[in-house]
Amino acid sequence: MISCVWNVFADAIIPIGVAIFGVYVAEHYARKRDWKQKQIEIQIDYLKREIEYLTEMENGVISVTRLVDKCLITRDTDKKVEIYNLVMGRLSELNIKSLSVYYELDCYNKAMNLEIDIEKYKNSIGTCISNFKKMCDSCLQEPNKELSEDKINNEISIVKNEIECAIEKITNKMVEYLKVE
Repeated sequence: MISCVWNVFADAIIPIGVAIFGVYVAEHYARKRDWKQKQIEIQIDYLKREIEYLTEMENGVISVTRLVDKCLITRDTDKKVEIYNLVMGRLSELNIKSLSVYYELDCYNKAMNLEIDIEKYKNSIGTCISNFKKMCDSCLQEPNKELSEDKINNEISIVKNEIECAIEKITNKMVEYLKVE
């Protein structure tokens, strides 16, 4: 009788128990994998937005470059001051955008642990834009003072390089997330 009960137990109940446990374990790991996949998708979406912001900033720097070139060509002092004011407005806009991008990245970094050096990111782009703005501002204070084209191009290239470095860092982080999957 015990042997009959044991045979029923061994032949039916143990395989059913193992199957149920196997399904439970498979579901657990599937949920865990889906959650990790969702996290990676969220991170990649954020990093794409960050690259879009930086690209907008880069385009802003290019438009400022065109304005500065136009200003260098202009000999009329009133027109020059008008263009300088426009340049200052665009640079203020870029500085605000830089700070908002920094703030969003900082919040996201704390939430998702991106491990990006936020302070370096903020300081590099923000400082470059501020330096260029100060240079243009000093020229506004002294309208007769001529801006050196090399100095302007140097400052603009520094800003563009910092933005490109930030884009590269974020792109590398995206590639890193994709390799994990």
